[in-house]
Amino acid sequence: MTLIALVMIVGVSTFGVAQAYRRSWTRRFGNDRTPTGFGALLAPVMVLGGAAVGLSGDLTLALALGGIGTLVYWFDDAFEMSARVRIALAAVTGLAIGGCFLLDSGTSAPTAALLLALIAFAHVALVNTINMQDGADLNLATLLTLTALLTIAFGQRTEWAAIGWVCLAFALPFAMVNRKPRSLYFGDSGCFALAVLFTTMGAAFLMGTRPPPPEVAIALGLPVSDMAFVTAHRIRIRQKFTVRHYFHLYQRLQKSQNGFAYLLPQVASVALALGISSALQSMNLERVWAVAVATVAAGLIVFWIGHLAFVHGEPGPPAQRIPG
Repeated sequence: MTLIALVMIVGVSTFGVAQAYRRSWTRRFGNDRTPTGFGALLAPVMVLGGAAVGLSGDLTLALALGGIGTLVYWFDDAFEMSARVRIALAAVTGLAIGGCFLLDSGTSAPTAALLLALIAFAHVALVNTINMQDGADLNLATLLTLTALLTIAFGQRTEWAAIGWVCLAFALPFAMVNRKPRSLYFGDSGCFALAVLFTTMGAAFLMGTRPPPPEVAIALGLPVSDMAFVTAHRIRIRQKFTVRHYFHLYQRLQKSQNGFAYLLPQVASVALALGISSALQSMNLERVWAVAVATVAAGLIVFWIGHLAFVHGEPGPPAQRIPG
């Protein structure tokens, strides 16, 4: 199957399946609960899409195992699982993904154990970081779109470009539905699926097995900076992590600004990081380090500018947008 045909099939089917998913959810759970968890379908889309274009075996297996974890995690969207179960599932999935790259690597047992622990921890952290961004319409759709575009732009001669195109074909139709208030949410399992992609990329990069372009990490610059600040702030004020809060930048902007202005920091962070990375590489800094420095710097700069210049008032829930 050609990549163009695959992208068209994924795009059209995603939009159609989204409508069917909404109707099915409403029949099962009623009109009181907004349909959520649609993002879980990103996992099988990545696996089937990758297989259709001949993605290598270890990458396909890692995405497939992550997909199994994602589909189990969907039950959190539907019925809610305890925090311990969610963390355990994320850790086990991270171990499975890491194992796909370490199985035949010849790595010594102590080193392999350390790498597996690192990958499992990273996956748990990524699931929670991305999940914290899933509190406003189009926020996750924007993150997925930026991730896909970075993968396509910088991974043109790698297998990852195909995954990027598949993710983009999923993100745009979802965004068309998600832009309407209380219509369809990415959900915890969707965040899990996106974390699976990042964890798989990270493990592949760490092991040097068909590594993805490092620029993909730029998409996480602002979410990670935001999560780090909010976590530190909640520890400082001694707020329990089970208490609902509105400290994230997009939540503050959603309350103080009109429309979809809260999406702009994500785009600004990626654009700024690309500029900084390009400047650093022109000064002969190694590509990976240039991207790492640029990602951290851009995330922090945009985060603080966003808070200082555009956030007004105390944290709190935003006014409800009217569906339409």
